[in-house]
Amino acid sequence: GLRVDVIAGDYEGVAALTPPPNSWAAESANEVTILLIRLGDGGEFRLPRAKGQVNRTLYFFEGRELSLNGVKVADRTGYHLEAQSELELKGGAGGAQLLLLQAKPIGEPTFQHGPFVMNSRDDIIRTIQDYQRTQFGGWPWARHDMIHGPTIERFAKYPDGRVEKPKV
Repeated sequence: GLRVDVIAGDYEGVAALTPPPNSWAAESANEVTILLIRLGDGGEFRLPRAKGQVNRTLYFFEGRELSLNGVKVADRTGYHLEAQSELELKGGAGGAQLLLLQAKPIGEPTFQHGPFVMNSRDDIIRTIQDYQRTQFGGWPWARHDMIHGPTIERFAKYPDGRVEKPKV
């Protein structure tokens, strides 16, 4: 009744793909963790307390019933969690899918427009102009609405053509 996919960071000895070396996620002290949690019918999951002072948000995006530490919560909702407390999640009939985002705060100002997040309005304007001019180096796929078929498979494709996949 439980499946946990580690997108970033590590959980229970399972590590995600290695993050870029200069990213916030590359420093283990920042506790960057992204988990996709799938609870089956009545499935349970215990989220341990974080090691350090981090922000932790849980998005309940699919399913009809979920309880956090015994309290029923609304579906299609995000919850800012107390990271220094252990949390028990329990799915109801039909199961539930959740996304957990966790990390130490970066401590930088943010400005968001569409899919772009930068530090200021001027940064956003330059970023949009750069995207319109270069599409950030181009799109290497044959189609603009590229999908990867019915089987979801994680991978990282590097400019040199090398492809990295998680170890199963």
